[in-house]
Amino acid sequence: MEKSTVIGTLFQQSSLKVEEVCHSLINSIQSNLDQGFKFEEISSYSHNLAVLKDLLCCNGAVENRKDAKQKGKDEDLQTNENLADIKLNIVEKICLPLLGHLFPSSDSRPEVQVLLGVTGQLVAVCVKNNDGTFHSVLEYIEMNIEKFENAKPTNFDMQHDRAIVDIHTILEVMRHVINSVAGVKNVDDQILARLKSIFTKLTESLEYISVELIGSASVPVLLKIMKVDCRNAPHYLDFIWKYIQNFSQLNDRRKQFLLLCGFANYFFPVNGEVKCVDIKQKEEFWEILQSGLYSKDSVNRKRSLYLLKRIVDICESTLTDVNTEAAQPIFWWSRDRSPELSKTWQDFMLLAEVLEEKQVHVIRPLLPRMKLLVKASEMPPGKGQPLLHTSWLKTILLRSSYHESLQIIRWSAETVLSLDLSKCPMIEQGLDQYLAGPMLYSLQEPKLYVRESGSPLGTMPAIAEKLVNFFTTCWDVMSPENKGSFFCRTVKNISSRHWGPIALLFICRGLARVPPTPCLDRNTVLELRKLLTGFLVAVDTYFRGTIQGYLVQILIKFTDKSTVLLEDFIQILCLVRREESLQRGTALWTQCVTWFEEGGPKKSEWDPEGMRQYIESSVTKYLQTSLDSKYSTADSAAAVMVARLLLLASDASIATELDDNNSSTLIKVTQMLATVLNSINTHAYMSTHKADKALLLLILLMKESKPKGEIQDDQVVKVIHSAVESCQSEILVYVGRQISDSIISVSDMSHLELYVDCVQVLAESASTMRSVQFDRLVDTCVAILNKPSEMMDLQNKLQHLSAVCILGTLSSFCHMIKHGNDINFTKPSGDQRLSQQEWGKISSLFLENEWQVVEMALQHSAAPWCDMLELLALAEDTLSVGVTTTSVIVLKCLRMIIPQVKDLVSGERLVSILGTCWFSFQEARRIVAFWDVLEAFVQAAFQPCLLQMAEDSPVIVCLTEYAEQLMETGKDKNGVVNALATQLCTVWSENGMMLQAGKFVTVIVDLCMFGALIRRGVRYEIIMPHFEEGGVYCFADVSRSVSLSVCRPIGFWMITQEFQYRESKNLTLCSLLCIVIHMGPHHPPDEQTEYFKQAIPNILPWCMAHHFHTRIYSQAVLAKLWDQCQQLGLHMILKENAILNCIVDFSQQNRNSTRNVKKLLDSFFFKFLDFERDFTLETIYKIVSKMTSLTEEDWIQPEQFIQNSSIWNDGAGSSYIQLRNISRGFEQCDPGLWKYISLKNPADDDAVDETVADDTESDVQKKIMPWRQMMLDEETMSEVDHGVKQHIEGGLVVVTSLINKIPNLGGLCRTSEIFGVSEYVMGKMGYKDDKAFQGLSVTAHKWIPITEVHETKLADYLQQKKQEGYTLVGVEQTANSVCLTEYTFPEKTLLLLGNEKEGIPVELISLLDVCVEIPQQGVIRSLNVHVSGAILIWEYRRQQLMKSCSS
Repeated sequence: MEKSTVIGTLFQQSSLKVEEVCHSLINSIQSNLDQGFKFEEISSYSHNLAVLKDLLCCNGAVENRKDAKQKGKDEDLQTNENLADIKLNIVEKICLPLLGHLFPSSDSRPEVQVLLGVTGQLVAVCVKNNDGTFHSVLEYIEMNIEKFENAKPTNFDMQHDRAIVDIHTILEVMRHVINSVAGVKNVDDQILARLKSIFTKLTESLEYISVELIGSASVPVLLKIMKVDCRNAPHYLDFIWKYIQNFSQLNDRRKQFLLLCGFANYFFPVNGEVKCVDIKQKEEFWEILQSGLYSKDSVNRKRSLYLLKRIVDICESTLTDVNTEAAQPIFWWSRDRSPELSKTWQDFMLLAEVLEEKQVHVIRPLLPRMKLLVKASEMPPGKGQPLLHTSWLKTILLRSSYHESLQIIRWSAETVLSLDLSKCPMIEQGLDQYLAGPMLYSLQEPKLYVRESGSPLGTMPAIAEKLVNFFTTCWDVMSPENKGSFFCRTVKNISSRHWGPIALLFICRGLARVPPTPCLDRNTVLELRKLLTGFLVAVDTYFRGTIQGYLVQILIKFTDKSTVLLEDFIQILCLVRREESLQRGTALWTQCVTWFEEGGPKKSEWDPEGMRQYIESSVTKYLQTSLDSKYSTADSAAAVMVARLLLLASDASIATELDDNNSSTLIKVTQMLATVLNSINTHAYMSTHKADKALLLLILLMKESKPKGEIQDDQVVKVIHSAVESCQSEILVYVGRQISDSIISVSDMSHLELYVDCVQVLAESASTMRSVQFDRLVDTCVAILNKPSEMMDLQNKLQHLSAVCILGTLSSFCHMIKHGNDINFTKPSGDQRLSQQEWGKISSLFLENEWQVVEMALQHSAAPWCDMLELLALAEDTLSVGVTTTSVIVLKCLRMIIPQVKDLVSGERLVSILGTCWFSFQEARRIVAFWDVLEAFVQAAFQPCLLQMAEDSPVIVCLTEYAEQLMETGKDKNGVVNALATQLCTVWSENGMMLQAGKFVTVIVDLCMFGALIRRGVRYEIIMPHFEEGGVYCFADVSRSVSLSVCRPIGFWMITQEFQYRESKNLTLCSLLCIVIHMGPHHPPDEQTEYFKQAIPNILPWCMAHHFHTRIYSQAVLAKLWDQCQQLGLHMILKENAILNCIVDFSQQNRNSTRNVKKLLDSFFFKFLDFERDFTLETIYKIVSKMTSLTEEDWIQPEQFIQNSSIWNDGAGSSYIQLRNISRGFEQCDPGLWKYISLKNPADDDAVDETVADDTESDVQKKIMPWRQMMLDEETMSEVDHGVKQHIEGGLVVVTSLINKIPNLGGLCRTSEIFGVSEYVMGKMGYKDDKAFQGLSVTAHKWIPITEVHETKLADYLQQKKQEGYTLVGVEQTANSVCLTEYTFPEKTLLLLGNEKEGIPVELISLLDVCVEIPQQGVIRSLNVHVSGAILIWEYRRQQLMKSCSS
């Protein structure tokens, strides 16, 4: 009996009246609200409102009975009027005010949710059959939705804005209210109009409502409004479709698919009869759906796949024709070609669905079906359209490009690059934007560019050539007008995105191989500036240099001279670094010169005559200055442009072509510069700015003209040197005058940089030009430095700095020993007019150049101005100041100072100095000069004089510690250990130094063991010779950035003096066990018996270890030891351990271990290796690496030792260790039989088998999900008809109340859900929340009706079910049990499963109709309860399926 009926009966039998009780409650609640809403009273509100609701419901039930007996009486009419007033009061005075205090969007406490639900139910009761109240409530809802929309609540806190009611609250009330008119045939027109308005406003507000709330509340409300006002359903659906399209502009895909799935029954009815806009015929819909299929949001992918499956199934079953208005529709269906289309779409959906799996072995068999899709997308001969639009290929390729598995990503890249675009009409169908953008972005994974296993060193990765073929194919198939837009778009996309250096390198290489196609306009060319000045600046030197080379090739191949200005082109070309890529004498420079020689449009800057005029006018414009202008670093950009253009034009014979006056543009320009510089010291009114600019341009011409290698009869260099020689004396006088008089403020520091650069270039070129006299400049600098330092003003301090910088620059080229004792190098003190940063820069420059002079003096064995101990203290003080480029020079000086003071200072003092050097190196980890500091540090610290000190000295201890810390640093920074190893090898290769290596055994061991094992297919390495093609490669010094290629040899057997635990205990034990088998045969004969006597008892217990590797290794070692005893004739050992013979025989006959033991015994380490005979460099560095299946890059060939050290050429090295093996037994052993496996890596699955079968029709492992059974997610459960968990009467009921192991309950729940069990009964509902239950059930407990029946109430429950007509079946072996193969299940069956141990109790067996047992063939007489239940559940379902098929 319902609660309302009970309450109504009680009121009838008492003197109480419903109206009076309601009024009393209303007054009480209203009084509390007037005093202010308090959260502490929320339970009281919920209780009172629930009572009011029950009272109104019970009164309705009573009135219904009265109406049946006393129709038409006046008191009944009066009662109805009173109740209407009461309901209106409840709504207006209690419910609506109360809603303003509830904010479930921000307050998710259960009490708030309960009160909101009760309030919504009460409002629904009040508005039922009460149009006036209904109008008031709808008006209130519409008003607040409008307020919410106007407020656009994405940037404010709703809880603090009391003027707006929480939209969650409004939707919850609306959900209850709309139910009151559901099913009513004649709804008032005014109510329908109000509902229509609410529908419109709520739809417009979806932009500001969260996805979760849309799925749980908004969509259900909108659907119910449509059901109430079904006549306007087409209008509503048109409005929804409009806003679905609007979300595309907002890029809010989740809301799009939420609405599409929520209204799927209307947009895509199963019968195919669409009563609204048919969005299947809209191209926009298919674009939206495709975007969901390759979305990175798994929810969107799931929803879009659900929609696609539903539409395809509808088209297939109803034979509906679908064809959009587009010439080449994204989706089409024709009943005439339904079988072909069905097959194609099944393949597509199967592939799209399987990509949601993570296991590669599940996905791999389906990948060949992509070939069928590609075939289906090809244009048919003659007229007609392909079965599949190529945009569907794009969705599969994009989805797979960010799959969790690297193998799938690689498959995606190879597939798209291998497409035959002449047959697959991607470009014709408008997918060139995809090919030029998203497709390229999908190739960013660096591991795609690994060379194939087994290919020779230096081989390009397969994807490299595929990229070349891809771009070439695009060029071949495109029409001339499309080529320009495609390649412009490609270059823009490359320039506007952050790229990994490896991917960018190969993509640029592919573009550079395309035939010349002048198509890049000015805007596109300027886009490349972003790339060259953006992230490429921070890229590793080698990558940057190579990428710059390819970009230059792209420029000269694609630039359209008719639209691109010469100035714009040269500006970009100047961003390419000369020292890395673009230098005279290189093939790339020659390609640029050849391109310039081709000329351009007549009467343009690209024409030879026009280019000469442009260069001369540019130089003239460059030299134009005003009297008050000053030189700045900004002038260098214009100077580089002029210099590089002039040199390119000169090499192209444009600027060197002689005119009628026997002069050329190059001669004119250099003479113009020389004229300015020759008059700078005599022309009183010449602008120093003009002189500085002329000096800068001339110096840049000297730098830029210096070729890589030699150029025979280089006329360009001769002309430039001739100009410099004519004015070099004036230049040096000018520089001396400027540093003495003109550098007076910090802003003049840029002048100093120019003058220092000028002096350096002149000094470097002194050997190729007429002798340059620097004596006068040196004397000027010395005079400045010897000025008294007391009371120096800022100008004198800057002059002091300038003099030191000039001398520091000249120190590398000139001998200034005669001035050594005459120079005052006292560093100036700070100045209050300078900031700390400005003075720090000046001080750093002073120290750097000061120590350059000291370095020069030390190199020439000349004593500087102070003794060595003083100099040592100064060096230590300088290093302790901070890290700058000065540190490198000071460390180089210390390398020469320490040998001279080693015997004059204590060991502790040397340790202190080394500590300061180490601090300097540690600080350098954050600066650009890190590699220079590292090299200088290891040369200063690990030099012969220190390594020769006593083994127990503090210096040796200190150096050992620093070596270990360097190797620790090397784990995170490749190349650090390389510097240490190189220095030690260099020092120890000197005469007599090898004997000192014994002090550093631990360091040697660590160096040999350094580096982790690298799995095949994971390491990728770019080798320089790969790119020495077509003139493109980086010729900068990149030796420091190359990783130390040292593998970890399995070297425990070769190191007998030192051993440390480096791996886990079990793996270390395996290595120690292997050592045992090699030591015995090499002991003297009189010691062998004792050795084996101790070894065998120690090995034997490990043969029964729990750890698999330890157990197998021990068994293999024991078998090997026993075999050695037999071969050596150790009869006493054989006799004393006779039982071992049985043990060895048993282990070799045990099927579980024989294969692994035999594999070990046949490996090179057990069968071939002799640690004394094979103790060679070839074994350590090549054979061990090869036999453990390391990649070929990790092998160190014996020839490399000969190339790197002459000690091996004359045979001297053999006194320490042999170079090559005498025996070639290792050649008989297969690599990989004995491997070191560290830790299981998830990526290993990718390396197992990367081959993809070519069978497109073979059967595959895949859990296919029909669209009707697809559960989208919890958000959309309420929006689709088939997503609601319902109790199905009359099916199979599975009772598990006797089972107490939670994993069994979880597994049975999953099995029951899969096979459609009507009801699942458990002893406690709380089991559902247990992690062990959910781990087995997955989410099955959400989709199956579950009932709680405790074990103590099971007998009553069984009797109740028997009365309902169920046949009670027990799974038990009894005297009268029926074999499962002979039993036929009734449709209404209850299946009782017993306890894991006791089974079904006797008292319950007596209640059962039958017991069924499973026939068994084995010895064991029981099955796990989960397995037993699963067998019977399936048998029940099988029988029911057979019945339905036969009927």
